[in-house]
Amino acid sequence: MRISRILRKAEKGDVLSVDEIKSLLNIKEGSEEAYELFEVSRFLANESIHQRGRIWCAIGLDYRPCEVKCNFCSLSKWWDLVKGVYEISKSDALKLAKSFIERGAHYIVLRTTEFYSPAKLVELGLDISSIKPRDVKLVANTGEVDISWLRRMKEAGFEGLYHTVRLREGVDTGIKPEVRLKTIKAIREVGLKLYYLVEPIGPEHTHLEIAQAIDLMRRLRPSIIGAMARIPVPNTPLAHYGQISEFDLAKVVAATIIATLPMHEEVEAICVHPPSQLACRAGANTLVVDYGAIPRDKGFIHGAWRGFDVENAKEMLRRAGYEI
Repeated sequence: MRISRILRKAEKGDVLSVDEIKSLLNIKEGSEEAYELFEVSRFLANESIHQRGRIWCAIGLDYRPCEVKCNFCSLSKWWDLVKGVYEISKSDALKLAKSFIERGAHYIVLRTTEFYSPAKLVELGLDISSIKPRDVKLVANTGEVDISWLRRMKEAGFEGLYHTVRLREGVDTGIKPEVRLKTIKAIREVGLKLYYLVEPIGPEHTHLEIAQAIDLMRRLRPSIIGAMARIPVPNTPLAHYGQISEFDLAKVVAATIIATLPMHEEVEAICVHPPSQLACRAGANTLVVDYGAIPRDKGFIHGAWRGFDVENAKEMLRRAGYEI
């Protein structure tokens, strides 16, 4: 009965408390409450995104050992998994971006390590902006850049940045939450959009931790919301915990939708990663195609990560009832 009351409250447009979000995360797989949860989250998502599917194509530009000590990231120098250095050239990055655009990407995302040159990122952004249609959005996923570089990124044609306060930030990562929040404040100050997922979710994270992360995300009012499961990369410190189930990932996506949309009407998309048919049925309309240097895998990936390309993303979204 309590879950039904919480869901009716959200349907009426009322804002849920952290305790109520936690209750949604307690729902068991295969229960009537799980069915109701996904039904309500999809209804609210459809009201916001109008059943439009979106594809987020991320290009990992630089494969090198990163100085930041993040316990889930394959690129951290501390785990000695990165052998050598590889960086995608500007011409190859342009070819990749053009190919993704021609195949139907809605977002072109340039992902870097914490120490990639912001000047090079701006230069590449200018070049991609010159070839992309207006309705394709250029996004950066990079380190803690200062406000002067953020202004230059906006001038170069970047729509926004992916930036998030990660679960157990400052404990499982080498960056303090207040540093992430300072960058997020600067992103908003210069007029760039914020793209943000609750991540990287692992089996060890409590429902309270995840509910609090959802609450922080919605208060920051990002343009994209959603959730990402942590991928257990062998020989990284958190790998022994394994990976959350598809149901648990979809449940976090659903709770994110239900907690956020009643208080934030400017959400343009709802993302899940890795791709999940169940999460799409629960309201996620945006899937990620990864290429290049990927912190969730070992080695530089020449091609779509795990073989999941733009056509696979389109097919999964269509099966969930979205228009591409």
